[in-house]
Amino acid sequence: MNNERRKRISVEIESLDKVKSILNDCISILSTSMSNLDDVYDDEQDAFDNLPESFQDSERGERIQECADVLEESVDSLSDIIDDLEDIIC
Repeated sequence: MNNERRKRISVEIESLDKVKSILNDCISILSTSMSNLDDVYDDEQDAFDNLPESFQDSERGERIQECADVLEESVDSLSDIIDDLEDIIC
C-alpha cells in the first residue's frame, strides 16, 4: 500500500469517527427527548385515568386520550430511531 492510499484511508477513518461521534450525540439528545415525552405521556394518561368514567367518554376525555396516544406513538418512534442509530454505529 502506498503512502497516498494510507493517507486517504486515514482521512476516511477520521471522518467515520466524526460521524460516529455525531450519531452518539444524536442518540443522547433523542434519549433525553424520549424520556421527557414519556413523562408527559404518563401525566396525560394519569389525567385521563383520574377522570370519572362519565368524563372519560366526554369530548375532554377523548382529547386527553388522543393526546396521550400521540405521545405514546412519538415515544415508540423515537425508541425505534435510537435502536436504528445504535445498529448503524455497531
